[in-house]
Amino acid sequence: LNEKAVELAKEAAQGRVYIAGDIGPTGVFMEPLGKITFEEMYNIYKEQVKILFDAGVDIINFETMVDISELRVAVLAAFDTCDLPVFANLTFDLNGRTLTGSDPLSAFNILEGIGCKYLGMNCGMGPSEMYNILKGIREHITAKLVIQANAGLPKLKDGKTVYDLSKEEYLEYARKILEYEVSIIGGCCGTTPDFIKLLVDNFKGTDVKKQKPGTGIVLSSSTKTVFGGANKGFLKIGEKINPSAVKKIREELRADDLSYVKELAKRQEAAGSDVLDVNAGTPGVNETEMLKKIVTELENLVKIPLCIDSSRPEAIENALKKYPGRALIN
Repeated sequence: LNEKAVELAKEAAQGRVYIAGDIGPTGVFMEPLGKITFEEMYNIYKEQVKILFDAGVDIINFETMVDISELRVAVLAAFDTCDLPVFANLTFDLNGRTLTGSDPLSAFNILEGIGCKYLGMNCGMGPSEMYNILKGIREHITAKLVIQANAGLPKLKDGKTVYDLSKEEYLEYARKILEYEVSIIGGCCGTTPDFIKLLVDNFKGTDVKKQKPGTGIVLSSSTKTVFGGANKGFLKIGEKINPSAVKKIREELRADDLSYVKELAKRQEAAGSDVLDVNAGTPGVNETEMLKKIVTELENLVKIPLCIDSSRPEAIENALKKYPGRALIN
């Protein structure tokens, strides 16, 4: 089906436009929200990307993604499978969050941290709502932005879902969106070829002002971003989750018990820590597995970003696979 779709798209395009291999979410959640592991999700996307790449698409376009954990894995799988441009698009609700709670700045910072050069959003809302949630993002994100809005918000009319924003109204909202140095703009639900033609006629070839790289440290959990350095202030790092300093942690880790670790995590967050350091290095414990287990427990327990603390590269790598944020590494 994928191969035939690409063949037909190329036949229709006749070399006039790029063909994007469009990939949506699996519909299932990764651990700990669901049962799918990092490796299983990675292999699912690797297979799909390879099929599209071998069929000859020009772009890999992840769209309508609602979980940063899944999109992050999908992007990593694409990077390891092909050398095509990769677009990473999330869908946000009217509160400016994904289904699993990520805000645009945190999600984009996480994706930029793994090397994604095209970040954006599609579906879920109209261009005016997308314009509003883009505020405060551009000064921290240097990747190219990809915006594909619906033709307004969906309404039910005579039992059918309709979108009532005209192409002329869409154009005016798009003009405002371009103030945020958007590089690629298109349309999602409710838009038609006429909408896209109007965008092309008005904006194709428009120069996009290049964003200067941000300064300082920007760390994100899946739901919160913190800033440090370069006049951003001092980052307070909670250091209590360290078996070399706390005997009770050593004893509990050897007993495969994380109750005190979780208690310390919540207490340090409540006390005002910006970042939480996590260390599992102690004799008698498999550090690689234990660090991964702690990260899995804490990612949904605390909102602040984590600092992955180890002298073992394999332990850091395994923990980062599990952590759907942009961590500090110690």
